[in-house]
Amino acid sequence: MTREPRPAATSFADAGLPKALVDALARQGKTAPFAIQSAALPDALAGENLLGRAHTGAGKTLGFGIPVLARLAAKPGGRAKHPRALVLVPTRELAQQVSDALAPLARPLDLHLVSVYGGTSIGKQISNLTRPGVVLVATPGRLVDLLERNAVMLDDVETAVVDEADHMCDLGFLPVVKRLLSLVPADAQKLLFSATLDGQVDGLVRQFLPEPVLVALDPEVGQVVNLEHHAFEAKDRNAKVALVTTLASGLGRTLLFSRTKHGADRLAKQLSNDGVPAAALHGGMAQAARTRSLKSFSDGTTRVLVATDVAARGVHVDNIDLVVHADPPEEHKAYLHRSGRTARAGQAGTVVTVSTPEQRRDVERLLRAAGTDIRPLGVTPDDQRVLDVVGPLSPKVSIADQQEAARRNAAARAAATPGRERSGRTPARRFDRTDRDGRHRTGAERPRTESVAGARAPRPAGAVHPRTGGVRTRRTDGGHAHQS
Repeated sequence: MTREPRPAATSFADAGLPKALVDALARQGKTAPFAIQSAALPDALAGENLLGRAHTGAGKTLGFGIPVLARLAAKPGGRAKHPRALVLVPTRELAQQVSDALAPLARPLDLHLVSVYGGTSIGKQISNLTRPGVVLVATPGRLVDLLERNAVMLDDVETAVVDEADHMCDLGFLPVVKRLLSLVPADAQKLLFSATLDGQVDGLVRQFLPEPVLVALDPEVGQVVNLEHHAFEAKDRNAKVALVTTLASGLGRTLLFSRTKHGADRLAKQLSNDGVPAAALHGGMAQAARTRSLKSFSDGTTRVLVATDVAARGVHVDNIDLVVHADPPEEHKAYLHRSGRTARAGQAGTVVTVSTPEQRRDVERLLRAAGTDIRPLGVTPDDQRVLDVVGPLSPKVSIADQQEAARRNAAARAAATPGRERSGRTPARRFDRTDRDGRHRTGAERPRTESVAGARAPRPAGAVHPRTGGVRTRRTDGGHAHQS
């Protein structure tokens, strides 16, 4: 059973926030809250359990982040390895986005924001958790790893947030999310935010959020009103690739969605070969490569990003002009979340779904479920309706020029990386190790030619091998052998 919210806040200054937090928001040009923030602030600041639902791009991150930081700042303190607030997110990219949004607001309040997720050094994350007053942003898998190492405890958590709860359930994280919330004090505040609150989310709410306040700005099918929707149909797959290439050739920033990792890599390569530089982003890439692709797209180095649904939620890049469903998603929620990467924070945007004749029935069903009344139109790549969507075309870039630009960017990254030797030689490795008792130790730097951390010193000739019982003998060629 849910409860009605308090009257909405009209401004950050009048909401009862700490002055340092209001000033930090003002420095970012934020003086008036978005609708979801205005509605959520009074109850969240009062310590109520809260359900927040609003369309993608409505400002949900600050909707929970601002009250979390304000409540912690009102009561300073904290112990090492015992975070005071926990934000659970489904993906690495979303963890990074939440951290980027909240870290500048946490610093003036003497709060430390730590994000933990897979694909990066767990040793560094363990070290960061030794500070007091930590707000922990975590993906479920990495948080479980840290708990099993006794590197973090959740018994001091005052507020727990589950962000994108429905997506968390869709990815199969519901059991581990329940396990993690059961480790949080029962009387801790719980905030659950998502673009949709359906499916298994209801069971999560009943178990962990008794009598929450419901802040719902949109219906369950939350169509973004300032989106312009189009559906184009190519005659076959080859024509579809040519059509997608034209759509990606505009001067603006374009995000294309592919259904598979292989498809994203292939399409990014095809676009680049056709003179439209593009980067790929998907879960099969190393974290460093994912970060590079997203950064190059964010800073405008690359205008076109081809992504799987890993980018459908949590990837906030300003001024994305066009979203193209190069592969139509399977269900309408994915369509809405993908499309919501544009038209964020009240801006306008355009979404195009590209399909072939054999997909027509499924696409029509998808668009109806998403709340649009459009139907696929048969077009060619040079159709004026397509060119009207794309706008002025960008000049083609040769592969040689793309490779030269990539070399310059790599050199700039190397120059900006602390500790990298300017001679071009590979710097010495650091190694990190966590003992079984959970204590983290960092070794000194060693060149690559030396043994890695934890390697045993060579046993002398004649020593008995501890497992096989064989006797070690020395060979004249410098090698060794075991003899029974």
